[in-house]
Amino acid sequence: MELPLGCLTDKVWVRDKPAQKAAKSRPLKEKESYKWIKTLSTIWSETPADVEVICVCNREADMYEFFVEAQERPFVIRSAQDRVVDDDVGRLRALAEGLPVGGEFRTQVVARGTEPAREATLCVHWTTTTLLPPRRCQTSHAQEMPAVAVHLVWVVETKPPEGATPLEWLLLTNMEVVDLVDAIERINWYRQRWHVEVYFKILKSGTKVEEVRFQTKERLLRYIALLSMIAWRLYWLTLFNRHKPETDCTQVLTEMEWKALYCVTHKTNTLPKKIPTVSEVTVWIAKLGDFLARKSDGKPG
Repeated sequence: MELPLGCLTDKVWVRDKPAQKAAKSRPLKEKESYKWIKTLSTIWSETPADVEVICVCNREADMYEFFVEAQERPFVIRSAQDRVVDDDVGRLRALAEGLPVGGEFRTQVVARGTEPAREATLCVHWTTTTLLPPRRCQTSHAQEMPAVAVHLVWVVETKPPEGATPLEWLLLTNMEVVDLVDAIERINWYRQRWHVEVYFKILKSGTKVEEVRFQTKERLLRYIALLSMIAWRLYWLTLFNRHKPETDCTQVLTEMEWKALYCVTHKTNTLPKKIPTVSEVTVWIAKLGDFLARKSDGKPG
């Protein structure tokens, strides 16, 4: 059972207005993208030494300084830049497209927009290469930007159904990939990143965090911190309910919490003789947020 265990840190920032955007040459620490490196160091400092953390990032984190900074810990990053590599082909994309198919695997694709849910067959390619510093790093501080050895895993759907958008991920990792089992494990690590998207959907659409208005920044930040914990717990409860719906609800709520929930939702002071299940309390909580619990509504979340 895969469950989100919480948030180690939150980074809140305000984007510059278009007219105030500085040139690309401004220091990295002054750019919005620096949040990736700063968050990386925060996670390392907050994680116990005996806990392994795999840093999984989307294409926004594909910045060379991040690769350099992250070398000491496991990472999987989806590539966005066609980087220069220390290879005869010269570029990352050309290297990937020239690789032989190492194997295949199937995965379920959820419905997206007008595209229905389906099963996709993906071809998997992998190799090892070395990323070279980009031209912008070839300045007086170039000696601080070393080449970075990475393992490349290219996943591509070669025969998608008519009208469907083919799946394709070009992943870079510092974790060894020597066979199809390793490659699929790295791919599955990256697939966990979708949980982050769902968490922010809950935070924005569920708790309506973007609609609140406060007179001071300090009040807003405290409120965002509170809603972040609520959003995490709602998502955690939703996933727990999908895996173990008939479990005793004391696995997810304290005794005081489930009793108060029962009295509020049932408008009574008389408690049930039997402890409710996780499925039951999840529905009661969802009803507080206007979930109707009709047969056609499915499970909350």
